[in-house]
Amino acid sequence: MKNNYKYILLLAVGFLWCSLSYLSQEIVLLNVYDKIITNNVIMIYDSFAMALGIILFMFLYKKIFDVKKIYIIFLIISICLNIVFYIINPNYISMIISIVLCLIGSAGFGVAYHFSLITSNVKKDNRGLMFAFGYGLGAFLTYLISLIPNDFISSAKLLLILLPLILINIYLININDKFSNIKKNDKLTILEKKKLFSLIALILVMSLISSFSSNMVAIFNYSKETGFAYSRIYYAIGLLVAGYFADKNNKVFEIASISSLLFPLITIILFKEQINMLMIANLNYFFISFFVVYRTLSFMNLSDKNKIYLSAFGLCICRVIEGTLSLLNNYFEFTYLFLTICIIILVAFMIGIYIYLYSLNFVNKEDVFQDFCVKYKLSIQEKKILNLILQDYSNQDIASSLVVSINTVRNHVAHIYKKCNMKKEKIKEIINQKTI
Repeated sequence: MKNNYKYILLLAVGFLWCSLSYLSQEIVLLNVYDKIITNNVIMIYDSFAMALGIILFMFLYKKIFDVKKIYIIFLIISICLNIVFYIINPNYISMIISIVLCLIGSAGFGVAYHFSLITSNVKKDNRGLMFAFGYGLGAFLTYLISLIPNDFISSAKLLLILLPLILINIYLININDKFSNIKKNDKLTILEKKKLFSLIALILVMSLISSFSSNMVAIFNYSKETGFAYSRIYYAIGLLVAGYFADKNNKVFEIASISSLLFPLITIILFKEQINMLMIANLNYFFISFFVVYRTLSFMNLSDKNKIYLSAFGLCICRVIEGTLSLLNNYFEFTYLFLTICIIILVAFMIGIYIYLYSLNFVNKEDVFQDFCVKYKLSIQEKKILNLILQDYSNQDIASSLVVSINTVRNHVAHIYKKCNMKKEKIKEIINQKTI
């Protein structure tokens, strides 16, 4: 953890910047427009802009790889837009600035950059607590700043906090390590495709449960300030607990994350009985923090090294779901009964998809071997030779078995190791672990 302080700080700064922007923009817009218009900007347009920013990062990373300069340009533009936002009278231009900031700032393009940088440079065993400390610190600082009077938060005075945060962000990405170089021809194996699509389906369903749960909480109209105040403390604590289990025992963490989204089912009963609704609303943030860590680490670990551009894809899915549901809620008001039925159905789907995703880990060595050969584009002859290598055949034994010269075998072996960029021991380890 001690070597990851700069990534913790990067996440904390990004989260704080994003969270303060949401809080400030909401107050500014509410001073001019009604709740419906403000909600549309914050919950719909900002959510879609954030998802679009993540997709933009993925596209540019795959095309040109060196996205650091682009991000720095975006950060400089963000400084200018923040200044304009607070010096003009609130109007439709303010809304557009809010949306653009979500796209190019720490919420969209920026969060994809941060997550990908972490995937590229931080070991899997440390990502859970590192992410938890970063986001937890950002959440706690948001709570502290939310205690400042609204007159400060919604005025140009907030630039005294926002602009230094952006400058610190620029400094941190300059001192951090570079991204791992992407392999242009690195294609997903059959097993990887199954895991990716299953994970996308799981995160989609979990996002729906999380969003419906938030809608259910909103029905009871608890104090809106809790969204940026006390709930942030519960959120920070939940992140730390989830991060600890993620690094300590991944299976326990996965089960805890799935179980945490059973909490909305409990709220159905507790809300109906009018039992301490504010406490329940805050606990909702504690349990959702497990999902936040899970959706992030799942794609970080699946992406690892060569596909790091996918690191923020879980968050992208979540923002699309949140924006879509908020949009639909404008036309079809979500009732308590509707949300209850949806949550029950979605929880059943979530458990089913997770069981299938978990079962993909129990493949036999032959399936993994076949996927390995596909991934590294081994020819039929190379495939036969690699199979014999893994059975500890010598070059002479392989030559006799395949009725070829020993020089031919040596050439094939050298070609295999070059294609895979690893030796026999490493290939054996991968096959034995039944994962690629």
